[in-house]
Amino acid sequence: LVCLSLFYTFFWQQHDFSNQLSLKYVSEYFLRDPLLERSTKDPRMGRGRAAIESVKLAFKDPVTSFIGIGSGAVSTAQFLGTKGRHYQKYGPLAGVGRSQFSKTMSETGIFGILSTACYLLFMLILAKKVAKQQYSYCFNLFVILVAVTGLMIFYANIFQFNITLLIFAYSTVFLHKSLKNRNDSGCNQMTQKRYKTT
Repeated sequence: LVCLSLFYTFFWQQHDFSNQLSLKYVSEYFLRDPLLERSTKDPRMGRGRAAIESVKLAFKDPVTSFIGIGSGAVSTAQFLGTKGRHYQKYGPLAGVGRSQFSKTMSETGIFGILSTACYLLFMLILAKKVAKQQYSYCFNLFVILVAVTGLMIFYANIFQFNITLLIFAYSTVFLHKSLKNRNDSGCNQMTQKRYKTT
């Protein structure tokens, strides 16, 4: 209650959210057109439009619909100082790779989307096994992680953040290590029982 009252007093009353909470504003914000020329405004298309345009870009022919138009095609490589052939700061494709879904769909197609979905599902299956054998909280934790990831892929390029990659790398190793330790201890107990019986 204290946090809510502070939020209402120092944030909600200080900003006018009536416009931002209207359905018209939300639809215009998420589906806005990209800017074709230089401006002080954000030149990128809306996130909803980026998802639609990425599907259109990938589905131009059967091959690209499955494997996409190529890794890095809608991105920039700042370290190398290069830009993808479909990257535009201003123009009809400006911002097409602004969310993880639109970037993955346009660059790697259905294969990339399915690979990401399979990885997250595999993590949940492993977490379920670990929860049954060792850590009971594990599955609930990974359900939250996957749910947040599923929502965030439509908002930002979450797999470009080092912290996201670190979380998923650590989580994958943790799950495999937990299952391996459990299996190894189970094997040791079985061999000890065999020695005792002989």
